[in-house]
Amino acid sequence: SDFAKQLGSCEQFTFDLETTDIDPMRAEIVGLSFSWKQGEAYYIPAVSEKVTAAADLFTTNKFRGLPLKTVLDVLKPILENKTIRKCGQNVKYDMLVMRRHGITMPSAAFDTMVAGYLLRADGQHSLDSMALDVLQYRMVSYDDLTGTGKNRIPITTVPVDRVAEYAAEDAYFSLRLS
Repeated sequence: SDFAKQLGSCEQFTFDLETTDIDPMRAEIVGLSFSWKQGEAYYIPAVSEKVTAAADLFTTNKFRGLPLKTVLDVLKPILENKTIRKCGQNVKYDMLVMRRHGITMPSAAFDTMVAGYLLRADGQHSLDSMALDVLQYRMVSYDDLTGTGKNRIPITTVPVDRVAEYAAEDAYFSLRLS
């Protein structure tokens, strides 16, 4: 695809996963976001058989994403390419999830969370707080997306266009912060 050709020709890109769990050993991927150029970010919604909402992909007209295996098959050579620098927020998490899916990414070139700790050990190191502090931009938060407490809904039930906005912001502001 054109997207894969562009991504594969980058010297560096930021990358972020949207998943079903904060534990990388239990998390299922629901999408991947990328950014490598000022003012641009991309989101690829993806579903696997393990994601509860995946059955809806084939039984309703409600689009939840592309088949995860197909997406990962296309992206694997790019993600494993040692000459392309990969950056992001808390990249270790994403790398652990990808390893569970058979993709061994080389070491991250830059992690905004680690940089945040190095620059300000006493500060907040979430992407949302660093974007607000450094760039004076309030990002869409996970709580904005899914709600809180007993009103929280699974990310797999949030409309894909809303997840796309949230996920693309994550990749883009990781790029800006890096």
